[in-house]
Amino acid sequence: MKIRKTIELDPRDARAYYNRGTAYLDKEDSDRAIQDLTKAIELNPRFTQAYVNRSAAYLDKRGH
Repeated sequence: MKIRKTIELDPRDARAYYNRGTAYLDKEDSDRAIQDLTKAIELNPRFTQAYVNRSAAYLDKRGH
């Protein structure tokens, strides 16, 4: 998986965590999505789309 390798090479890459979190969201793995999207937000608090997708993951989790 390319994203995993990107995170290994640069663990401060908010975009990589966002991309992986979004992939987890697409696979309906809300817990992992929330974890990665939260990490993206910690690394870049201005990453608005990460907040949006994390909210979607929380909503998805509530629906299950």
